[in-house]
Amino acid sequence: PSTDCTTHVNVVDREGRMVALTTTLGGAFGSGVVAARTGIVLANVMTWFDPRPGHANSIAGGKRILSAIAPMVLLRSGAPVLCTGAPGGRRIMSAMLHVVTNIVDWAQAPQDAVNAPRTHCESGDLLVDTRVPEATRDALAAMGHRVSPKVETFASSHFARPSAIVVRGAELRAGVGALKSSTAIGVD
Repeated sequence: PSTDCTTHVNVVDREGRMVALTTTLGGAFGSGVVAARTGIVLANVMTWFDPRPGHANSIAGGKRILSAIAPMVLLRSGAPVLCTGAPGGRRIMSAMLHVVTNIVDWAQAPQDAVNAPRTHCESGDLLVDTRVPEATRDALAAMGHRVSPKVETFASSHFARPSAIVVRGAELRAGVGALKSSTAIGVD
């Protein structure tokens, strides 16, 4: 399915304030309705509710839909040090786990962290980027996972497309997806 309906932006200003913003239309043209005199297309995310009563995501008054959107700002001693997020539907959550783990636990630069190979599993198959070594994929299969190797290219959408900005002192370092149309811009 196309993931072109979701956008993510990270911003850090000169005072060090951060914003991680993910927005989605829920489909290529959202609801197809534009708010009068605004040019803003309204989302159609109501379709994400489960129409069957009695389920966790069933339609009911006062409920909110389950969402995979996961923009993040991480703090160290109360100061923002990382903002990250991604478009990519349900694959966003696993991508955010990868990016944060790569930066926080493995001390990777943001560019390396967002471009690292990915895995994603939410049902039977474990999607594994083919950049993951074959021996690792074989070991996952030996553990009982149904490994489904996926080649990630500029045109594919097997995994989310994260970006990140890390603050280290006065220095900002950004990471954008090398296989996706992404841009990092610094303005002083």
